Formats: sequence, C-alpha cells, structure tokens
Amino acid sequence: MLLQSHADEIDLLPSLPEAWPAGSFCGLRARGGFEVDLAWTADGITHAEVRSLLGNPVRIRTPHPVDVAGTHAGRPEECVVSFDTRRGARYRLTAARTGR
Repeated sequence: MLLQSHADEIDLLPSLPEAWPAGSFCGLRARGGFEVDLAWTADGITHAEVRSLLGNPVRIRTPHPVDVAGTHAGRPEECVVSFDTRRGARYRLTAARTGR
C-alpha cells in the first residue's frame, strides 16, 4: 500500500486506501539498497526522502510528478524519475512545480 519495490523500480503509494487521506512513514526499505521516508496529504506526496545505502541508480514511480533536489533526474515516463545516487546520500522529492 505504501511502497513497492520490484522490476528495478520503487513505487511510492501504489495502492493507498481512501481511508488514509493523509499520513507519513519513516524508514521503509526498498530493493536495491534504499530507505524511504514519506509524507502525503489528499493532494498527494508533500515530500519524501530517499537514502541510498549502496549507491545504486534509482527509478521512482509516484502518483503525481515530483522534483528531485540536488541531482539531475531523468523523466523516462510521466510520474517517473530516475537518477544515479551516491552511497550514503539523501535525495529529497517534492511535488513538482506547476507550469511544466
């Protein structure tokens, strides 16, 4: 419901129940050596932090477009970002600015 990691992709909030219009979690682990903290409201993800434990590249699917601070993230599909990571680094995701 909150995070899935398969097929070399991390999917954030893939099947969030309507009964949970807002919330957060900390420290969920994803395949590939990642740890995720995330907060959301009825409007979607407000912010997320992805910690790279191993320095692997990452591909993240979200329910709406996000921006990634501190790195050049590719956008291979709508609502998907991918980028290289450094071991021990943290990457902050926020709702994308409108007007793109």
